[in-house]
Amino acid sequence: MKSERNSATSLRAAPSERSGREDPLEAEYLAYILGPDGRFLWLREFDAANDDEARTFAKLLGEYVELWKGTSFVAKIGPTNLAQ
Repeated sequence: MKSERNSATSLRAAPSERSGREDPLEAEYLAYILGPDGRFLWLREFDAANDDEARTFAKLLGEYVELWKGTSFVAKIGPTNLAQ
């Protein structure tokens, strides 16, 4: 019987050019880029010196972004009235 892949595994991105990490869940910061309807579009992992630098970089990634540092929520970037 074939084993099913964990859904978290299917979301893993290629190793970052900066960090060389295999697993994005090990990145210092994770930016979840969302569409205007609030649906997940893609994930970007990156390193930053601090939360302010991470926010500045995340703003360049899209209009709607959720920023996380590991498992800790940092910020929501963009309008707060995403379609439900």
